Amino acid sequence: MKLPFVCLSVLFCFASVSVAQRLDWKADEFLPLTSLPWWEHDQSMPDVLEKIFKEPDPEVRYPVLAEYFRKHLPGSELEAAFELCVKLEGTQRPNDLVGLLLPLWAAREPEQALAKTKELMECVVLEGHPLDLDRWDNRPLRVVNLNAFRASSYWLNVSSLGGLGPALADPGRPGELRKQLMRDYANLFIDKAGTLPNSPASGYSARDLELNQVLELAAENLKTRLQAVDEAHRKSAAIRAGVARLMAMQPAAAEEWIELLPIDSDLHCHLLLWSKLDRSGMLEWIDAPRLTSDTVRRTAQGILMSSVEANVRKRWIDAASRVAENPPSSLVELLEAWSRVTSLQALEAAGKYGDPDILCGVANEAVYPGASSYNRSHPGLEAVRGYDLRRVLPDMSEEAVQSVVWHWGYTEMEQWLEVDAGEAARYGFEYLTRFPDSKAISRGDLIRLLKGDDDAASDSDMIDRTLCALRFWAMWKPDEMRNWIAGLEDPEMQKALTWTLENPWGKRASGR
Repeated sequence: MKLPFVCLSVLFCFASVSVAQRLDWKADEFLPLTSLPWWEHDQSMPDVLEKIFKEPDPEVRYPVLAEYFRKHLPGSELEAAFELCVKLEGTQRPNDLVGLLLPLWAAREPEQALAKTKELMECVVLEGHPLDLDRWDNRPLRVVNLNAFRASSYWLNVSSLGGLGPALADPGRPGELRKQLMRDYANLFIDKAGTLPNSPASGYSARDLELNQVLELAAENLKTRLQAVDEAHRKSAAIRAGVARLMAMQPAAAEEWIELLPIDSDLHCHLLLWSKLDRSGMLEWIDAPRLTSDTVRRTAQGILMSSVEANVRKRWIDAASRVAENPPSSLVELLEAWSRVTSLQALEAAGKYGDPDILCGVANEAVYPGASSYNRSHPGLEAVRGYDLRRVLPDMSEEAVQSVVWHWGYTEMEQWLEVDAGEAARYGFEYLTRFPDSKAISRGDLIRLLKGDDDAASDSDMIDRTLCALRFWAMWKPDEMRNWIAGLEDPEMQKALTWTLENPWGKRASGR
């Protein structure tokens, strides 16, 4: 399968575009918190926030962040911390994060928080989402202020700004100030959004007192507390955080502490922490007959796959492949655990089996590594971006090739659109033009689609995800897209993409 000249030019242009939204953290840097970082010696605000955002468990990360924002962060640093949090969150649509932080900010500095809310309101999308843009006759997005939307490095839905009311109405404030704050806030929503402030339940928890307590306890007190916890409570965020703290304080006893967690828990991050604290002890435990859960064993093996010697890696893969019941699932468990730590190596290994389900499953796990956190997706997205499917397709059956081409990447694109819409658009376009004989979409149909023809549209695949990404990128960052188009060496495709760039709002009247 030869790559035409146009695709080579696309690949070159794609690789040359800077990745402004990408954090450079590696997957194995996301480790459980083992203390409250602001109590550690000589920790600056950026140091504390980096440690908090590298906590992989959202049920631990965000209550700890809220506690820091609520009590321990100097008031003079609130705005700088807010913007740094948005960056570390790792998404261009940080709705839940903004919905968590603005009320905390308003409780401390209401006038500052209200001023920030007014600023943020200008870059709000009032109606619609990028995934609504898969057909040209769908309703377009509706934004508050197009110029401000385009100037911002991130965008929001109006619901993320709707939770300040209780903080602004605090009866402890002077009466006239309180009334003025509430009037200004309500008028902002009425004028800009045509509605009153209303905030749905946040996706992030703002308070967990037990969690904060266990991250401060001494080892013996913590051990006593955790051992007294009943089975039903063992799945709580506080218990998970307490186990991580015990492991850090007494790594030689990590096996004992991990056993405090339910066997059906996602143990990946605790096992990753163990591998950093006592690798030799973890290796011994992996092969011990007392380890009764093969799923936990394969998770631990996957974490170490890239660091063990080749003969050990082969032994583990062979053992997973020989499991009597459902061997593909056992192998996939191992490869998926590997993909959470070193995604590209796991993809390279998965590609050797010629099985589209294995390959696509490993890619999906790389991008969605356990509990949902945007910044944890970055290493996996980088791996998907760098993985060359052309190397494995020649060895697959025609049926397998069609399955890979159809299923590859489109669920990952949903996350990618939230992380970096422009990069998602470039990747999707590269993908659709990379395989001209794959029947994903013909060149002619792609050109017609990019010129507004809904007869060439599709659903729940890379075609519709790419159209969504390209249209949203054209709405949000048209100058970036224009520069990218100019670098392509295919005049006909340039013309089609330029039509998309100049008509991103679709066939209905724009809601701008």
